[in-house]
Amino acid sequence: MPGIFGWYGCDIGSDSQNATVNKMFAAASDSASQPDGLLDSNLALYAYGAETSFSHCKDTGTYAAVHGDLKLAHNSGFQNLKNGNPAQALIEVFKNTGSNFLDFLGGEFSLVLIDNKKQKIFIAIDRIGIKSLTFNELKNGGIVFGSSLNSTISHPLVDATINHQAIYNYTYFHVIPSPETIYSNIYKLEPSHCLTGSGKNYSIKQYWSPAFTDKKNSNKQVLRDELLYTLRNIAGRYNITEKSGSFLSGGLDSSTVSGILSEYCDQPLNAFSIGFSEDGYDEITYARTAAKHFGLNLHEYYITPDDIIDSLPLVAKTYDEPFGNSSAIPTYVCAKFSASSGISTMYAGDGGDEIFAGNERYATQKIFAYYDLLPEKLKQLIIEPMFSTKITDRTFITRKISRYIEQASLPMPERMQSYNFLNMVNPDTIFHTDFLDSIDTRSPAQLLDRTYKNAPSSSMLNKMLYLDWKFTLADNDLRKVNRMCELAGVNVKYPMLDDELIEFSNKIPPNLKLKGLNLRYFFKDALSEFLPERIINKPKHGFGLPFGEWLKTSPQLQDTVYDSLNNLANRDIYSKPFIKDLIRKHREGHASYYGTMVWVLSMLEQWFYYHEK
Repeated sequence: MPGIFGWYGCDIGSDSQNATVNKMFAAASDSASQPDGLLDSNLALYAYGAETSFSHCKDTGTYAAVHGDLKLAHNSGFQNLKNGNPAQALIEVFKNTGSNFLDFLGGEFSLVLIDNKKQKIFIAIDRIGIKSLTFNELKNGGIVFGSSLNSTISHPLVDATINHQAIYNYTYFHVIPSPETIYSNIYKLEPSHCLTGSGKNYSIKQYWSPAFTDKKNSNKQVLRDELLYTLRNIAGRYNITEKSGSFLSGGLDSSTVSGILSEYCDQPLNAFSIGFSEDGYDEITYARTAAKHFGLNLHEYYITPDDIIDSLPLVAKTYDEPFGNSSAIPTYVCAKFSASSGISTMYAGDGGDEIFAGNERYATQKIFAYYDLLPEKLKQLIIEPMFSTKITDRTFITRKISRYIEQASLPMPERMQSYNFLNMVNPDTIFHTDFLDSIDTRSPAQLLDRTYKNAPSSSMLNKMLYLDWKFTLADNDLRKVNRMCELAGVNVKYPMLDDELIEFSNKIPPNLKLKGLNLRYFFKDALSEFLPERIINKPKHGFGLPFGEWLKTSPQLQDTVYDSLNNLANRDIYSKPFIKDLIRKHREGHASYYGTMVWVLSMLEQWFYYHEK
């Protein structure tokens, strides 16, 4: 895993410095090559692996490390980064702009910049959170940081105590959302945020916010032409070679990315698809449709339960904190498949749904929002009493209406979590009593509410998109794809999350992104002559994993998973009756629904097994 690590403003003794650098590097990477950087009396700053750079200026006492594809804004007036050293360019920008330097940067990056003369450090990640950084503010002053959480906790002054609240939030979200981590007092930077300070005086602020358009009067034809132009402009900046490939599920985004990139290939672009021999999951025929339409060289791989058994421990080891998205397995298998075919860089379609309104919940919440338009007296005096949940003699239709009213009456974004497992089942029956006493069950809702209310828009749709940029993309999908590609040994790029495309998407008014209940209306309309009609009208799916179904029929998979759950039951986190009942409900009930929580909990135990000291 490439990245950055080091510390600033803390004295660990000259005898311990080199040993600490070696320890942090060993925890972050298994590479035999040495990191690039240096030690000074009160600091260490190193970069390691692909797409990283380090530089320092003795005259100004400035040090910089960069990971990722750092770009300069079009109007910045500074040197082009194409063939230069990004860390060196960062120092130049900082020298000319001071603490406002992030206003002149873009791309996908994490960076650390130290102004040692003014005793100040800046730690930042990109606007969407494609790259990541963790940090720990030391009790006696100073700060330790690293792209890898494993690296940060390897510093001798960092106390890595398990964070109970993070485990509860993991159960809720199936990941641990930033800024928290699995360890108390160690944090992840949130997207478009920068930590600044020195000594014991650190502050974190958001340096960028999207400029959403809420107006309705936009020229659709002009925007249609601009979308395809923007996509081609982005693709033209990539170096597409015979070692380039794309993830291809056959959905809108993967098909668009594959199709656009294929225009810049001298030979058919290699595309990689995953199939499942399970009804309702295999959608490889859509990938074949896209491949035929764009003349792609399609590579297919069918996943089996054995792939899960083989990959599960690797995935648990790779993530430096618990990660419960089961589609990490097919993502890893697909990335590994591409690496075995000689591919070094994969292009992913992640992000399109979150910038162009393609998730089903956007339409669902619009239906609920219609209820808000009714007069309050009509709702309170007539509708709600008529369909009260207290009325026992109800038909199927009245029950559905009652449920609609119940959900529609909830505020946003709480309403979006109505079917969350922890909102459907009383936490008192899920968790061990002592554990539950140590956490705040309101924390997940507060995290969601804070981000939703901070969205720079009055539109409910734009607020939901902004929410998903953090919780669906930065905290979940990007973490999934980044780590699985690193594990497989391939680089990954996200054309749909290019700054230029995000800025363009923000110009599209909500009524065009979601017209009526038509998801991604504008995107589909604008690319109707570019994409095959079958792809345009394809139901959303992706690389979903039929784990719940396979767990019912695979004895080997059952052995692995049930052993994990039984071991987890002895940790005094979850109640033993709950885990026992969860296994029973999965066997006897809805395999997919209960299988999700089985996976989440088994991955938590797997993480404990491989990461406990």
